[in-house]
Amino acid sequence: MCEAEDLARRIAHPERRERAKSLSPEEARRTHARLQVYRPRHPNTLTLDVTHLRPEQSARAILEHVQRLKPGR
Repeated sequence: MCEAEDLARRIAHPERRERAKSLSPEEARRTHARLQVYRPRHPNTLTLDVTHLRPEQSARAILEHVQRLKPGR
């Protein structure tokens, strides 16, 4: 999850065009205001606010979380 303005900034990134993803910051703001983030109720769920994280930092946090879940660790 991330804040609406950060989402709008990220959505406008030209790399998204290569993946045929939406590039509209306004659409992102409307969607963010209209929808709620899905919050699964599972003990292994990771909630990660990526507002101020670089992609590499987010990926590292996810990997560390998954590694902590491995049996025998």
